[in-house]
Amino acid sequence: ELMKKPSNTTYPIKVIRIQVNCDCSCNGKRTTGLPVGIYLSNTKITDQGIESLEGLDRLTILDLSDTSITDKSFDTLKKLPSLEHLKILETAVTEEGVKLLRKSKPDCEVHDK
Repeated sequence: ELMKKPSNTTYPIKVIRIQVNCDCSCNGKRTTGLPVGIYLSNTKITDQGIESLEGLDRLTILDLSDTSITDKSFDTLKKLPSLEHLKILETAVTEEGVKLLRKSKPDCEVHDK
């Protein structure tokens, strides 16, 4: 599907799946409110695009697998206070970057392999 901008430039828009649950129990942890999952796997999201997620305080699940993100995205991801599950399979992130992310967000399960 294409979206037109006022400058008559068109950009392809891919539908993303957003999951919203009321209450859930995940690995024994009780989460209340409205946890949100965003699945951006296999999209053209970039490190710059990840910056638009800043401020999503209830984002608990994020799938960025099969994207071109790098360690630069971790600066934004560290600021997501409720992030509990992060999938970054088949990306350009480094092992060292993943180690630093895990250290700064110990309550977040990072799936990189």
